[in-house]
Amino acid sequence: MITYPYRKSRRPNGSYVGMPVIPIECYSHKFNIFIIVEFLVDSGADVSMISKDSAEMLGLDVDWNDEKPLDGVGGTVQSCPAKIRAKLIAKHAQKSLNIPVRVIPSSSGVSSMPNILGRSPFFEWFDILFRESEQKLILRPTDKLH
Repeated sequence: MITYPYRKSRRPNGSYVGMPVIPIECYSHKFNIFIIVEFLVDSGADVSMISKDSAEMLGLDVDWNDEKPLDGVGGTVQSCPAKIRAKLIAKHAQKSLNIPVRVIPSSSGVSSMPNILGRSPFFEWFDILFRESEQKLILRPTDKLH
């Protein structure tokens, strides 16, 4: 079991809200090191996605010729596939992951976006409990995590 406290995030009106954001060590092909990247765990997102800036920082091999629409609450944006080699670090364990993501190009009209961990396949690898009253997120590895 891995527990993460929610991260406080400031809203435009000045108030604060707790967000289920977790740090993941992602391998940067550009710098040949693991870099900590924060992801919002989003149970409403079908897939995981990152910005083009994050993909470039990680030096991901993005298939820019496989651009497809991605529908969401905010509308439709174009996206391209890539994979992130990552490590989820906890006090007592380390889990290696290969996370399929959709990269959102700058030309899609999205000016800023958080990196998002969506349901497929992250929610298959972990049973996820959002403890809103305690402002924490709990991950329990499933047998589908190799």
